[in-house]
Amino acid sequence: MATLLPTVPYWVFCVSEPVSLVAGLAIAILDPEQFVASQLPNTELTQLSPSNKLIAWQTGNLFGIMGMMGIAILFATTEVVVVKRYLVALLLGDIGHLTAVWWVMGSYEFFAPHRWSGFTWGNVGITALLALVRIGTLVGLFGPIRPQPSTVVKVKSK
Repeated sequence: MATLLPTVPYWVFCVSEPVSLVAGLAIAILDPEQFVASQLPNTELTQLSPSNKLIAWQTGNLFGIMGMMGIAILFATTEVVVVKRYLVALLLGDIGHLTAVWWVMGSYEFFAPHRWSGFTWGNVGITALLALVRIGTLVGLFGPIRPQPSTVVKVKSK
C-alpha cells in the first residue's frame, strides 16, 4: 500500500501511532482502573464507579477509531490536501490534549519529565512528539507530501 507521506512521517503516523493507539485501546478496555489511575503521576488505584469505567471504555473506543481512521485516510487518499487537513486536525487535537493535561497536572508536574510515570510520558511526551512531527511534516521538514509513483494515475488523452 502506498501513502503520500515521506519516510519518517510514514513510520510515525502509519505504523507507530496506530500501534500505540491499539495498546491504549487494550489497556483502557481490559484494565480501566489502571488506565484511569495512570493518567496522572502519584494517583492511587481505586475501584471505579460505573460512570468512570464507561468513560475509560469510551476513551479506549476513541483510540480504536483514531487508529482505524488514520490507516484508512493515510493509505486510501491520493489527495495531498486531505493528508494535510488530517494532520492539522490531529495537531489541533494534540494541542487540546496537552492543554487539558497541563491544566489538570499543573505546571510543576507538567514541566518535570523526571517525575513522570510511563503513562504520563504517553500523555505528554509522546503527544508532544507527535505534534512536533505533524508540524515538521506540514512544513516539509521530512520532504514533501506527494503521491508516490504507485499512486499516480496516468490519464490517457483523447
